[in-house]
Amino acid sequence: MASVYAARGRPRARRSGPGPAWREPPPHAAGIERDRDAHDLRQHGFGWVAAMGCQPLLPACCRGRLSLLRLRAVSTGLVGALCGYLVLFGPLALVPVVLADSGSSNLTAGLVLTALRAGFALAATGADRLLPGGMSDRERGVLGTVVCAGALAARSALPLTTGPLVPLLALLGLGLGTFIPANNALIMGAIPASCSGTGGGLVNMTRGLSTALGVALVALALHTADDGGTWAVLVLLLVSLLAVGVAWAGPGGRSTPRKNVGQGEL
Repeated sequence: MASVYAARGRPRARRSGPGPAWREPPPHAAGIERDRDAHDLRQHGFGWVAAMGCQPLLPACCRGRLSLLRLRAVSTGLVGALCGYLVLFGPLALVPVVLADSGSSNLTAGLVLTALRAGFALAATGADRLLPGGMSDRERGVLGTVVCAGALAARSALPLTTGPLVPLLALLGLGLGTFIPANNALIMGAIPASCSGTGGGLVNMTRGLSTALGVALVALALHTADDGGTWAVLVLLLVSLLAVGVAWAGPGGRSTPRKNVGQGEL
């Protein structure tokens, strides 16, 4: 296809009048024509190659407009992933600020935040051994979001100091480590195998967006309300309650080992 466009590289000469004489086009005309051809190639050539090749870069299921998002498990799962990752990354911005205002060192803040990561890792790797084998991914997701909402509700009622933060962050990590892998398994299990790369990209995009939103919402709450982080915790609690509703509204799914579905999206 590139050769077809290249054949049009130099414009033909045009008549200058009624006589038989021909004149060369202006010197810049060839450059304009080449730029137009390159634009046509970018707009149509790559799409033609992706769609018509023997092994298309974009399978038919991925070329329709928002076709994957019409799947209930995908649409609700992505909203759940947005809420889950937001609740995961929000405390990473909240806790250091709150503890620094109370006079704690950066080392103390880092050690306190370790409880969140440790709880997440423990639940993500040990949920298959601790939870009943007959629980579906939807049921695991609901359980995880309920645990998250409970931890945030308790944190909104308790002072944000080192003592209460460590167990509550660990409990929050346990809930997120149960919910996020199960939710990602529902998403990836509903997407055709030929579109698994697109599905992974959607989950990664959602994770990046929720990371930015989590930091932004926490920073906004800390800036607008000088209350020691109470409003920020309430914002995270509302997001976790939304995650509970989304997980409950999601489709039921059979129990699937984490090593088979969504392994790279924990």
